[in-house]
Amino acid sequence: ADEGFDGTYPTNVVVKNNGTCLYVPPGIFKSTCKIDITWFPFDDQRCEMKFGSWTYDGFQ
Repeated sequence: ADEGFDGTYPTNVVVKNNGTCLYVPPGIFKSTCKIDITWFPFDDQRCEMKFGSWTYDGFQ
């Protein structure tokens, strides 16, 4: 996460009619990845990022 990000930014929680709640906190992430510039400027670059929960392991 970005150190300059203000974690107190106001956000909304969506409450659905079945009682479930969706909270999407804001965030800014920085990443580095290998790039291939062989076909520059007609190249496509893709970086894969994987997000997970601190509460559950990968099987839940």
